[in-house]
Amino acid sequence: MTTRKAPVSASTRSRLTLLLGVLMLAACVSSEKPGKSSACPVLLPTSGYYPVGALDPFDERVDQFYGKWFSSHLAAMDEPSITCNDAATEYRFLWLRTFHHPIAIRATITGRQAILHAVELDGKGGYEPGQVLRQLRRSLSAEELQTLEHVVTASNLRQTPRVERLAVLGTDGAQWVLEISDRTGYRVLNRQSPTSGAIRDLGVHLLSLTAWSSIGPVY
Repeated sequence: MTTRKAPVSASTRSRLTLLLGVLMLAACVSSEKPGKSSACPVLLPTSGYYPVGALDPFDERVDQFYGKWFSSHLAAMDEPSITCNDAATEYRFLWLRTFHHPIAIRATITGRQAILHAVELDGKGGYEPGQVLRQLRRSLSAEELQTLEHVVTASNLRQTPRVERLAVLGTDGAQWVLEISDRTGYRVLNRQSPTSGAIRDLGVHLLSLTAWSSIGPVY
């Protein structure tokens, strides 16, 4: 005995065709969605913060050494990764002085609004991070934001070399690590105890925005 299938009605075929079209359109929109997050850089295996080659593109071992060291302090500060942030412009200054408290300051700018985040640990930058000693979160005024943007523009950060080769790795001093993240991408600049230049200028300015006293020597 042969069972005949009921014919598919024209209205059912129309609904199936419409559903298929909606699914195909959704797939196209999802695959073509713009944004930096679709091409996030590959992070170091020893870091949740820095892409491969970002801290030292010349030496893989040094790159990983810095990544592990810097990341341990950012993690103790409960800082987020900013490598794939396409919703705002962010500048983060990580200041690791060998014998003084680690400090990180992050300015997050969305439109004409800016928030300053700052964290100080009670450890030492060249040793164990320690625990959070104090932290700050506040909005920047329109004037403060304008001044910050002026310092950034004058610093010409995009043209500043990422790293500066050291004759001896691991000497005492201070690491000045500056991350820049915006719609054009992500960049990190790394220096040891700079006495002048773009990284020092912006780092010192971000420190001044905290209005913290007793931060210790600047070196």
